[in-house]
Amino acid sequence: MTLDDIEAVLDGTAPKAREAMFKIVRDTGLCAVGLFAVSISKQGEELRLAGSGTLVSVGGLHYILTARHVWEDALKSASKIGITLKTKVDHSFLMDTQTVVPFGPARANEWSESGPDIVLLRIPEAHVGTIEAAGRSFYNLSISEPAPPNVERLVTWVLIGAPECRGKFSARHASIEMRGSEVAIQNRQQSGGFDTIDGLVKVSDLPDPKSLGGVSGGGLWKVHLFDLPSMGVIDSVAILEGVAFWQFPVQNNHRTVRCHGPESIRSLAREVENAK
Repeated sequence: MTLDDIEAVLDGTAPKAREAMFKIVRDTGLCAVGLFAVSISKQGEELRLAGSGTLVSVGGLHYILTARHVWEDALKSASKIGITLKTKVDHSFLMDTQTVVPFGPARANEWSESGPDIVLLRIPEAHVGTIEAAGRSFYNLSISEPAPPNVERLVTWVLIGAPECRGKFSARHASIEMRGSEVAIQNRQQSGGFDTIDGLVKVSDLPDPKSLGGVSGGGLWKVHLFDLPSMGVIDSVAILEGVAFWQFPVQNNHRTVRCHGPESIRSLAREVENAK
């Protein structure tokens, strides 16, 4: 399998192409979770989709990396926080909000495209075994980025999150699907000590072109693709490069999504590790 073969598969619409992209998103998305705010009413627990996040570890402790506004505007005031444990799952895993500790820059006076809008939510260690047993994994921010093999490869960018209209969702029940959208990287910027990455997503690739609200806090991944000659299959190495926090209006059939970049993520991880 050559690079041309890989590119043809990824650009195609045949079942083989869809299966290849599904595998890439599935493998990359083992760290991705949908986030729910759970409130208590007379009718029982009520769910609200708050956004998305990425499971990470820093210095042996475990966190959810997401956008600060997902925490401040939805999760912080909830009785419990729920996360999805599989690609398609009936939502059932809950944590008491008071046991989840946020770390990161203070919220801005007003949310904007400038940020900062990033946070690490500390998960009680008692929950980590359950999360890992359900097939999820934690991306280690305390070590060097994973290195792809020294072979010819292609690079694609994928934004993974929980679009609001994917799956079945009501006030008391959720079965959602984490989704990966290919992203064309445009601008990289520095603002107020934080780096940002802008990426274009085709509106036609979105389940709901009106909004990417459920993807707020989702991870932006740089995926290196290469073939395994002995097996004749596409393999990949994914590197976490961003956290989505802002969407711009649709233009020319594309929506621009702004993410905090790798410098912001690594800087926050170092601060948390040094503060232990």
